Amino acid sequence: MIYRIKSNLKSFCHSSLFLLIFCLVSCTKLTSPEEIYTIDDTDTIRYETNNRIENTTWTEEIHKSKLVEKNVKSNSKVDIFYSEVKISQNIGEQTENPIYPKIEDFCSLDLSNIDFNTKLEITKLINKIKEENITKSDFLLGYQHEKILFDYEFSKHSKILGYFLGSPLEQSENHIFIPVQFLFEDGKLNSKIYLEKKDNTFKIKQIVFGEFISDQ
Repeated sequence: MIYRIKSNLKSFCHSSLFLLIFCLVSCTKLTSPEEIYTIDDTDTIRYETNNRIENTTWTEEIHKSKLVEKNVKSNSKVDIFYSEVKISQNIGEQTENPIYPKIEDFCSLDLSNIDFNTKLEITKLINKIKEENITKSDFLLGYQHEKILFDYEFSKHSKILGYFLGSPLEQSENHIFIPVQFLFEDGKLNSKIYLEKKDNTFKIKQIVFGEFISDQ
């Protein structure tokens, strides 16, 4: 009877030992570093980055030699631009003949043919009109009645906000005939002012008022 117990105990121990070894081997296989890496690798940022790089179609590098070129001169980029980019020949023509703005229903604003001193005198005179400081002494002797017509025309409109000088219609050393567009709160008034020099100062000889253009 004792023998049987010992025999069964021995058999039980053998069986338990075999089961323990089997579990250890199985667990060791499941938890091997290589297998864990394989399972988790697809969830890493490195895996996703490498996967996108491999599946991305890249264009060829443009001017690779220029990007790595050393000891480049300071004006080399300019030389590269002009040598590789075709520029319209019209650019040269526009430089020789500058383009000036033009106001619809008025005229060109090109004042390039008026010398600085003349432009300065005209501006001072028109500013006096704008500020309502114009007097009979600003009109040429014998043409002071123009001041009456001038006051009547401007009395029909609100305060002058500003003005534009147009390209001269006629000019010489002693006179200039120039368009002026006066700006009001309710519209614009086109006019042409004839100025004549007297004692080295430009005076108003005549004012021709055109159509009033309403903004309302």
